[in-house]
Amino acid sequence: MSLDKLTLKIPLSQIRKLETGLTTLSSHFEILKSEVSTTRGLEELSGLDKTFERVKNDIRKMRKVPFDSITAPLSAMVARLSQKQGKQIDFIVQGRFVTLDRAIASYLVDPITQIIRNAVIHGIEKIPIRRKAKKNVIGKILLNAVSDRDKIMISIIDDGMGLDPDEILAQAKKLNIKVNKNITHQEKLDLIFRKGVTLSKSDKKIAGRGLGLYSAMDSIGQFGGNMRVSSENMKGTSFIIEFTDQDALSKNLIVKVNNELYAIQSSEVEKVIISKSEDVTSETDIMASCDYENEKLPVAILKNLVKSGKEEILIQDQNIIVVTRGKNSLIGIMVDSLLDERLGTVKPLNPILQKYELFNGTLIGRNKEVILVVNPAAII
Repeated sequence: MSLDKLTLKIPLSQIRKLETGLTTLSSHFEILKSEVSTTRGLEELSGLDKTFERVKNDIRKMRKVPFDSITAPLSAMVARLSQKQGKQIDFIVQGRFVTLDRAIASYLVDPITQIIRNAVIHGIEKIPIRRKAKKNVIGKILLNAVSDRDKIMISIIDDGMGLDPDEILAQAKKLNIKVNKNITHQEKLDLIFRKGVTLSKSDKKIAGRGLGLYSAMDSIGQFGGNMRVSSENMKGTSFIIEFTDQDALSKNLIVKVNNELYAIQSSEVEKVIISKSEDVTSETDIMASCDYENEKLPVAILKNLVKSGKEEILIQDQNIIVVTRGKNSLIGIMVDSLLDERLGTVKPLNPILQKYELFNGTLIGRNKEVILVVNPAAII
């Protein structure tokens, strides 16, 4: 075997480090371009720019896996479960070669498996019931992936008995979930994604988590995706998972300040440190400093930056400081707490907010709230 055909397993974390390093190089490159004025110099930089783009594309390819890599085991699972249930099911997979980011693919395995198990156990009827309903005795489950520009949509469609919206509503009421008085058909179906709602009546060893899809929705939300459901009595159920392609996403550190959520793009984050009160020195209403790697690190107090008027500086016994890459040097950002890291698309600011240089975009949170993205380079 030639060396060119050898396969190396590279941890995703290492690929992320390469991407972060490349992003840093690109930012320095942009600064360098503004300093070069000679024709010869600009020509050299143009060639370097093309090289950067090729390297970026190569790294993107390293991150990708075909949809088939997560669907391969599902056919055997459907065959095994349908046999136990005394059912005949035709399981169809389309879009096998649509490519996904490896990290997103790992998040999708459990939700897709769970929905398909539910379709086999609860959705597709047994042969006598289908025959009585004048349906083909062989049930169908379609798993389809489609890539359209920067969006990927995964559909899981069965031709079974469908979901009972009134039964879902009854389950929700038992769990004391508040619902509208004039709740619609779709709103009843959407309750299936609420925590604790499950219509499973089968053997748990077979059915797994039944129709409780709260955890599936949570997994999909981890990478900024969403899921919706539609169903028609005796005609079937469709689950649609939709998310932005990884190449249009960025990783973002979600923090909380004054009980509000803010984001800092992970590519801008160097490290997170915890500093004791005696290690932090107040400088102004909005700035402090602390020791970091034998140097004085300027620290912006985000709690005060985002509030209007003069605020009292509150240095806690333990202070969370996110060390970020500022315009020309490192700068710390003091926050109240860290929540998690999420994938999402950073959208440009609304024109009304563009005068606030502290922020350079927005993210949409899991509850559809708008999260402002902090721009470290604008602080000092």
